[in-house]
Amino acid sequence: MKTCTKCGEEKPLSEFSRNRNRLRGDCKECRAAYHRKYAKENREKKRAADKKYRLNNKEKISKKAHEYHKKNKEKRNTYALDRYYADHDKNKQRSLIWQRENREHYNERKSLAVKNLSTGYCTDILKQKGFPKEQITPELIEAQRALIKLKRAIKEKA
Repeated sequence: MKTCTKCGEEKPLSEFSRNRNRLRGDCKECRAAYHRKYAKENREKKRAADKKYRLNNKEKISKKAHEYHKKNKEKRNTYALDRYYADHDKNKQRSLIWQRENREHYNERKSLAVKNLSTGYCTDILKQKGFPKEQITPELIEAQRALIKLKRAIKEKA
């Protein structure tokens, strides 16, 4: 147990951060409160320092972000889907507006998806056939893709 120099409470050692080889005098909670207050009172100064750091460490930041994305791909995908479906109506409406305003580009992307048998295109076909979203697996999508390829090959020979 150790007493915090800021709040005066006696806390377990796990509640104190290390400062080089020893524990800090103030607890993690007090330290966090100090940093929040400092950031609030020195917003412009902090913003300038953060900007300077980002400019001087672009490669380091980019590498770290790339590693995080690589390690947490599944977590990020789940989060993105959760966010999408949480605002599904709003996103659907925004998508329809974009499609109307960019009809040519939309049609080009759609025909490319059909030609390349994209995952989204195959999933849409499976949904049209009555498969619930939860039952559509990567294996089922691959089977649908193979079926479409087979039908296209038969049609070409006819």
